[in-house]
Amino acid sequence: MVMDTPLQSILKFIREKQIHCANEWQSGFQNALNQLEHEATTRLEQERKVIIDAYNQGYRDGEMLEDSIKGDGDISEFTDAESYFTDNFTNQ
Repeated sequence: MVMDTPLQSILKFIREKQIHCANEWQSGFQNALNQLEHEATTRLEQERKVIIDAYNQGYRDGEMLEDSIKGDGDISEFTDAESYFTDNFTNQ
C-alpha cells in the first residue's frame, strides 16, 4: 500500500489551496502558501533520509540481535531501504 508521508500530505493540502486562491484579494494568502510549499518541498529529501535511516537502524538492530545469538559481525547498510521508501511512500 502506497501512502504519503506527513510532509507529502501537507504539500498536497497546500497545492489544493493554491488552486482556490485565484482572486486578487487572496494574493497575500497565495504568497504565504507559495512560501510554505517551498519550505516543505526543500525538506522532502531530509524526510526521505530520516525514513531510510530509521529503516536501516531497525534492520541493523534486528540483525545485531540475531548476530549476537549466532556470533556474526555487524551489517551497516541495507540496499532494500531505498526500495522500502519507494514502495511505501509516494515519490514526489
